Amino acid sequence: MLITLYDKVLDALTHHAIDELGLLPCPPDVDTLPLDTRCYFPLVVVDGKLGIAFEDVALLLQDTQKRFVQHRQQQRDSVDPTFEQLTRIIVLLKPEHYTALNARKQLVLAGHLSLQEELKLLELIFTVPRNTKCSIAWHHRQWLLDQNMALTNLELELQLCQRSITLYPRNYYAWNHRHWLLTLIMHDSDRLDQEYKATCRWIENNVSDHSGLRYLEELLKVHAVASHVPWLEALLVRYPGHESLWCHRRYCATLFGSDNNDHRFIQGILTNPPSETQRLLAAKFGLWLCHLDAKWEDTSLVDNYLYHAQQLETTPIYLHHWKRHLGPQKRQKDD
Repeated sequence: MLITLYDKVLDALTHHAIDELGLLPCPPDVDTLPLDTRCYFPLVVVDGKLGIAFEDVALLLQDTQKRFVQHRQQQRDSVDPTFEQLTRIIVLLKPEHYTALNARKQLVLAGHLSLQEELKLLELIFTVPRNTKCSIAWHHRQWLLDQNMALTNLELELQLCQRSITLYPRNYYAWNHRHWLLTLIMHDSDRLDQEYKATCRWIENNVSDHSGLRYLEELLKVHAVASHVPWLEALLVRYPGHESLWCHRRYCATLFGSDNNDHRFIQGILTNPPSETQRLLAAKFGLWLCHLDAKWEDTSLVDNYLYHAQQLETTPIYLHHWKRHLGPQKRQKDD
C-alpha cells in the first residue's frame, strides 16, 4: 500500500512510462481522476503524464532530501537502488541540486546507471518550463554526451532545444546548448543551412530574443549567408524599435563590412521614422558606423545623425563626447 507522497511518486515513475511532468496550481479533485490511478492521489497520473501540486512539491522535496541525508549517514555505499531512487526524485523536483547531480555522475561512472537512462531523465526534467533555465542540468547533459559522443542524437537534441525555447522564451541556456551542438555539424554545409533557416524563422517570430540572435551570430561565423543583411533590414523595417535587431545589425557590419548602402538605409528610416525609438536607434547606428569606418570627416553625415539623436530626451551622454571629438576635426578642416 502506498502511504507517503515519496512512495507514490516513486511507484508512478517505476510502473508508468512518464514522459511529462506538470506542476499544478492546486491538488486535483479525487473524483475527477481515473479509477486505476486514484491510488496516487494527490498526484495526477494520466496517459504517461505526472502532475504534482505546487504545495506538494515543497513537502515532497523536503521529505526526499531528509531521506537522502539519512541514507548517506547510515550507508556510505552509494550503489544500492535506494540511493539512485532518492537522487532521481531530488533532481526531478530540483535539477539545480549539485549534490544529487554529482552523486548521479558517480553512479554513471561506476556503471550502475546507464547514460541513456540519465539522458531520458533530463528530457523529463525539461518538460517543466522553469527547469529549462537550469544551467546545471544543461551542463549535466553535455557531460553525459561527452562520455560517449556516439550516443548523441542530433535531431533529438535540436528538438529538445526547440521545445525548451518554446516553453521558456529568451532561454539563454537552451541556446547555449544548441551552440555546443554546432561543433557536430561544423563541416556539414547542408545541415548548417537548414539550421540557419530554422533560426531565422524563429527570430522572425521572436525579434526581441537576444539569446537567439546571439546564437545566429555564432552560426554566421561558420556559415556566412550573403542575403542575411537584406533579410535583417527587412525585419528592422517590419518591426521598428527593437534594440535587439539593431545590435545584431552592428554585428553584421563588423562581420560583413559596411558601405554607403548602410547609410542610405539609415537615411531612409530617418526621413520618415515610424517611432522615436526607431529614430534614435537608427541615428545611434549611423554614428556607430561613422566611428567604425572613421568617417568623421564627413561632417554633414555625422551632424545629421547627431541632430536626430539629440532631438530626443533619451540621448546618451556619449553622443556629446562624439560631438566634442568632431569639433577639432572641423577646425582642422576649416584651417
